[in-house]
Amino acid sequence: MERYTNSREDLVIQVTENKLCATMTIKRESGVVEQNEILDLLNKAGITNGFISSIDQEGEKLINKPFKIAEVKTIDKEIAIELYYKNEEIYYPKTPLNEANIFRLVYVQKGSPIGKLSFDEDMLSRKDVYGNYLISLKGRDSIIDKYKGANISFNLDTMEYLADMSGYLSSDSDGKYNIVNNLTIKQDINRNYGNIYILGNLKIIGEVSDVRHIRVLGTLTIEGNVTESNLYAEQGILIKGIIENCNGGGITSPKNIECQEIRQSKVFAGGELIINGSVLNSRAVGESAVIVAEEADVVASELHSSRHIKVGNVKNSNTANSNLEISVSPYTKEQLMVFTRELVYFTDNDSGSDKIPVIRQEIKDLEEILSKKVEEAIELDNNNALLIETTKQIDKGVRVKILKDYIVVSDDSFHNKKIINLK
Repeated sequence: MERYTNSREDLVIQVTENKLCATMTIKRESGVVEQNEILDLLNKAGITNGFISSIDQEGEKLINKPFKIAEVKTIDKEIAIELYYKNEEIYYPKTPLNEANIFRLVYVQKGSPIGKLSFDEDMLSRKDVYGNYLISLKGRDSIIDKYKGANISFNLDTMEYLADMSGYLSSDSDGKYNIVNNLTIKQDINRNYGNIYILGNLKIIGEVSDVRHIRVLGTLTIEGNVTESNLYAEQGILIKGIIENCNGGGITSPKNIECQEIRQSKVFAGGELIINGSVLNSRAVGESAVIVAEEADVVASELHSSRHIKVGNVKNSNTANSNLEISVSPYTKEQLMVFTRELVYFTDNDSGSDKIPVIRQEIKDLEEILSKKVEEAIELDNNNALLIETTKQIDKGVRVKILKDYIVVSDDSFHNKKIINLK
């Protein structure tokens, strides 16, 4: 409590610790207390707000008994956020990202409001008896920051929290709200976990096995091995382990794919396909390039690109030979085959499905892309932009093809070559 007195110390003003109330005590036993004396003391105390009219005073002012001279109402309503979404629509760090949960989570578009601060209308303009705001700018900012996490901004005009980017609305352990586009699963994933569909980016810290579908509209990173699973990521795939027995839909991305090794699998990249180890009994497509580690082996496998294939050792097995081929847009051809099979399935089994016109449009778009790619290939000057590069040795019987021209390796001396024209 703060205390102020006049020079004679017979007038006393006291202000409560919360600065919401001031009282005066008159200790003068005789004589009149002049108005200027009171004004001087008020000026000394610095009280400028919340004065109580003498008309509003209750009872008679008594000597040596304090009476109120100023009072301000306290803030009795807690400031909180009124969120525009339900609790089950919010992503929490431990929320499973399987099919059953992910479709309940809200994906917020950039610029969308997610909630509003709830408070009395005059709360931010209310002042104490000294004329200072009850909620200072610093205090106001701390209240705003209480709920504002990553990729969230605040509009002072509407008192709303806004998404600074598109992503999932999440809440962290501090009670802050965030917009996240990078989701992480820290466990092994299998069929029991279920299918996964993510609108942003996904990282899986663990193994992936026996999963029917993982579809990501951003990038997909997997820090373990992938077996018997179907993966698709719109913006690229990085697998730090081995791809094995992925022969259904396989591993597909319109962008780049990088992995450690490929075994008995199908991998289709619309950009570069980079393999840091061997390729065994597999079909691998990299639209712009297929690059295999120099010391690694390609065994009984098919490598396809529209531009560039670079390999180390290329070998055959007892039952199958390897094939290196540069052709017109192999990735687009693979996608045409996929959608054509889907169209046949739905036409035969569910002719009324609303997916049929969507698939037909996809096929039409892919056919137009392939047509343009064919025109581009025709215009190439002597096909000098097409390259198959071997850094080690190719076994006898391996088929090497560039567009319409091909050769079958006839002896084991075919090594360390750059092939740009088979004519």
